[in-house]
Amino acid sequence: MNSRHYNADSPIGKLRIIPDFLPSPENLVFKDKDTKATPSLNRIRDQTMPIISMFYGIIIRLFLIDNKHHNLPHIHAKYAEFEASINIKDGEILSGDLPRKQLRLVQAWIELHRDELTADWELAVSGESPYKIAPL
Repeated sequence: MNSRHYNADSPIGKLRIIPDFLPSPENLVFKDKDTKATPSLNRIRDQTMPIISMFYGIIIRLFLIDNKHHNLPHIHAKYAEFEASINIKDGEILSGDLPRKQLRLVQAWIELHRDELTADWELAVSGESPYKIAPL
């Protein structure tokens, strides 16, 4: 097998300038005022629903300023294609669905960390970032 190794201290050879192939900034701006650029939904979700824990393939998020949604302290659990909002007080599903095994794991985790979850909920509804919580 022929492999090439380059020494960073050796000369790089003759350089040449190539013409700019990117459009000018003026050409990148939308001409139509009704055209909107949509930011990445993943970035928005990560800013408004930070991950507070992960275990056994389950991602636990807490939605910032979410005191109107379901009107109860809750978390959002995601496993594969399944997602559910789960009540912090009793571990019951408020909306969505999780496989039985993963739901039981989340419920056990809630039982162990209920005080921390309640404190995180209070931070989240006031718009502050919640703290990470240890996994199961």
